[in-house]
Amino acid sequence: MCGWDLNLANFIVELIAAAGTVGAVIVALALALGSFQKPKLVIEFRQEEPYCRKWPMIADKWEGVIWRYWIRIKVTNKGRGVAKECKGKLVDIKKIKDDGSLDQFQPFDPVILRWIDYRENTYGPIDLNREEPSYLNIIYTMEPGESEIQKGRAKWAWICGDIEGKGIEGKLPVGRYTLTLVIYGENADPVQKQYKLTWDGEWDKITILPM
Repeated sequence: MCGWDLNLANFIVELIAAAGTVGAVIVALALALGSFQKPKLVIEFRQEEPYCRKWPMIADKWEGVIWRYWIRIKVTNKGRGVAKECKGKLVDIKKIKDDGSLDQFQPFDPVILRWIDYRENTYGPIDLNREEPSYLNIIYTMEPGESEIQKGRAKWAWICGDIEGKGIEGKLPVGRYTLTLVIYGENADPVQKQYKLTWDGEWDKITILPM
């Protein structure tokens, strides 16, 4: 092979190597940019408004206004991109016994919880823009009274989840529990929080604390 052919071959090899290096840099930059633009979901809760909220429900003209006490967490997108198709789930409940040990609450499977963006008994996902918050309903209790609905519901704490027809328990009796919550997004990493719930039977005194 003549010297010209060798020079050409070396040039082609160097060109391919350079192209490979540039390609690797482009891929790395694209990955870094994608990570930079990725949404980040953050869960917050405090034992105060608007995380804990009393709100009336209108039953009918005979039963009048009935108050409920809602426990909600706030979910905020702290990343730079839009968080798509966000869903909140209650994935586990455990009963805290008197000696501090835990019993699995049964029968129960993970359930989708309701964003405040949806009307009651509707459990769709939401998108969260950068720095946009929304609230996810977890539990509610009901003011006691003499109406039929209060007699049937006021002695329980009710899970705000897609439970109907699934053969699982949707209400908690008086007691102490651990609740494990997970927020999922189509393009965001899941974020999990665990809380200790305490309810002594007073309808507007239910509390949860992070664990």
